[in-house]
Amino acid sequence: MDRTHIISELAGRNRLPWDALSACLDDPARTAAIFLPFLKRISSGSRLSEEEERALFYGLHVLAAQKAHASLPDLIHLLENHREEADRMMGDAAIGETLPRMLMALGANDPDVIWQFAASAPADWLIRDAFFKAWAYFVLNGTVPRSAAAKTLKALPDQMTTSPEDPVWISWLNIIADLGLTAVAPIVAEIIDQGRIERGPFALSEADYREFQKRLRDSTPSLRKSATWRRKTGYIPFGEPEQLKYDFYNAARLAPGTSETVSQTLLMKAAEDAAAAYTFGEAGNENAPLERSD
Repeated sequence: MDRTHIISELAGRNRLPWDALSACLDDPARTAAIFLPFLKRISSGSRLSEEEERALFYGLHVLAAQKAHASLPDLIHLLENHREEADRMMGDAAIGETLPRMLMALGANDPDVIWQFAASAPADWLIRDAFFKAWAYFVLNGTVPRSAAAKTLKALPDQMTTSPEDPVWISWLNIIADLGLTAVAPIVAEIIDQGRIERGPFALSEADYREFQKRLRDSTPSLRKSATWRRKTGYIPFGEPEQLKYDFYNAARLAPGTSETVSQTLLMKAAEDAAAAYTFGEAGNENAPLERSD
């Protein structure tokens, strides 16, 4: 499949373009040759054609599945400095759902870069939240030591100039809970008592805070190692071999320009593929005793 055909196929939004995706996945050099220049152009403020921009949505996901770390700097520059272009190309749905997992795949060599963006980048909350979640994954897989993570999360409130209503506080709470960092809980209580996090039905409600405390208690070492829990919470890098096609089905339904009808069809086909590939061995042992060893 030649370059023109690949771009044309990946620009479509009426089905999963699996043949074109497979051609890219099987040839990392060709993927890089097509999509890294597109990414460089859009991240520097140059405009792509509509077809190129739509194809780049898939191109970025392929680069993530291939763990093409060279794409990370330009992707970060795009997300930090060109939100309109990032929104148009990826859309809020993919930014919220697949971007965190793309960053998990691309940022393994740069967890500090991922953290710095999460903690201080002048970017929209939804994008920063994706970076927070990716960084939490690097704690879960041991790239970032838990002791260092606890120290970093304790220090963050004093390093931010963040208003009480900023949703970034929710990102902070979420990863503390997911990581089961009970040592950070006193800092959380202190920050809340000081009024530095907005409370109320449209902010952090009493129910929200109780849910945070429950998730924090429930996050045991065995739970955090559970493949089922990691799939459910999205702590799996995009494009892992065992769910590669499923991930692309999911990305396809989230792609800007995909109709609701096509999205529902893709969702059903993804579920069918997942069911066909399912084995009992992949289910994990949810009856294993839960232990805590922080």
